[in-house]
Amino acid sequence: MPGPIILVDMENIQQLAPAAVPGGARLIVFAGASQKSISLDLVIAGQALEPPAQWIRASGSGRNALDFHIAFELGRLAERGERGPVFVLSKDKGYDPLIVHIASGGMPCKRIESLSEVPPPAKTKNSVSVQASDGIDIGAAFAATIKVREILGRSPKTARPGKRATLVKHLKAMEHLKLKDKDISGVIDEMLATKLIVEAKGKLSYNF
Repeated sequence: MPGPIILVDMENIQQLAPAAVPGGARLIVFAGASQKSISLDLVIAGQALEPPAQWIRASGSGRNALDFHIAFELGRLAERGERGPVFVLSKDKGYDPLIVHIASGGMPCKRIESLSEVPPPAKTKNSVSVQASDGIDIGAAFAATIKVREILGRSPKTARPGKRATLVKHLKAMEHLKLKDKDISGVIDEMLATKLIVEAKGKLSYNF
């Protein structure tokens, strides 16, 4: 799975700890045109990452100026066919409609409020998977979510499972995915969190 890309809204996120960035992730930090409070220690820590952090200052001041810079970068990543996953580190929920639109186009994308929400690198033969408190391998769950979205997207929305229980059975029947019950739960929760699917009154609707 390609390494994650993390876009940071420094006008919205006051504290950033580059040491918490998963190995192999690309960190792109966006700062406002008049923002003067970024510390030297933060810059040094960001440049110590592999690959080093990229720093982008907004080219001018104005309402939502930095937001538009991040939106432009999201569009550019999608146009390049990046497989991500891409995360926007911000508490600003105004990004959510754009993120849903981008995710529906095939590039995994999600807004987060903490670096702890970024899945660890994909497990290799010599690595140990990192699991959430409920025992779900969050790295594998994210990778499986990408695959499940691709498979479901081949069918018309009207032909897809209309309830969570039906979706669970549908995913269990996909033996080639080799998903355990906890993995299926993780996939569905991830799709709900990123609004790829929406559950209302027990019924599912799809945004892709």
